[in-house]
Amino acid sequence: MTTLPAFQRLVDAHGDALARYLSVAAGAEAEDCYQETMLAALRAYPALRDARNLRGWLFTIARRKALDAHRRRARAPVPVALPPERAVTAAVEPADEALW
Repeated sequence: MTTLPAFQRLVDAHGDALARYLSVAAGAEAEDCYQETMLAALRAYPALRDARNLRGWLFTIARRKALDAHRRRARAPVPVALPPERAVTAAVEPADEALW
């Protein structure tokens, strides 16, 4: 087990590569994903026990934040110019009492 470097050194070492990755993975939401990644990493950083693959740890968080952004975008309502026309339905016949 290796000791953890200061969080700022981790950001300095991998922040640019992480931003480039998120610009491709998250598109227009890259900056938001970058901030969410850094906040999540900062919260979890004190509990880390091993510093052997901090870059991979950061990129895993970033990948999950980019996936969350894609999911949010897929659930977002899509504006339309005109609402769809209502379908005309035939009058509902009363239930057949003998059937029930």
